[in-house]
Amino acid sequence: MSKPAPDLQGLQGWLIVVGLSMVIEPVHIATIFQELSNNVFHPESWLHRPDRDFGYSGILWEPLTYVELAFAFASFWGRVVLLLMFLGKKRAFPQLFIELHIVSLVFFFFDRSVLYGIFPSRPLMQPYNIFLFLQAVLPVLIWIPYMQRSELVKRTFVE
Repeated sequence: MSKPAPDLQGLQGWLIVVGLSMVIEPVHIATIFQELSNNVFHPESWLHRPDRDFGYSGILWEPLTYVELAFAFASFWGRVVLLLMFLGKKRAFPQLFIELHIVSLVFFFFDRSVLYGIFPSRPLMQPYNIFLFLQAVLPVLIWIPYMQRSELVKRTFVE
């Protein structure tokens, strides 16, 4: 097997795409957090709660809303820390990157399962749900193997 090129280190190649996503994700999560908090803290939003229309299963609506809000908050700060580790080329970055993406994927399935329990009559495979599914799964399928196998990642995150 040949030796890798000596210039195979630093924020280059596919790591530029990862870095771009590290900058975009906190902004995206902040907009989601703002939408969620606007809905939660708007006085009229609780007048039209699902538990008034759906009976027993709707009692999960309020706790789920607060769990989603807390997850968005934690996810935002997790992504900020991840961005700082990326820019600092910290050794722990690839592992934290993998863990955060797996946690996000698990939370996605938890969230969708609870929502389906609250609204069992809604079709599960709506276009928006498919989009959210792909948004959760594709980064895991693409970037986790890259973080684990890339020589560039191994040589860049050494501090």
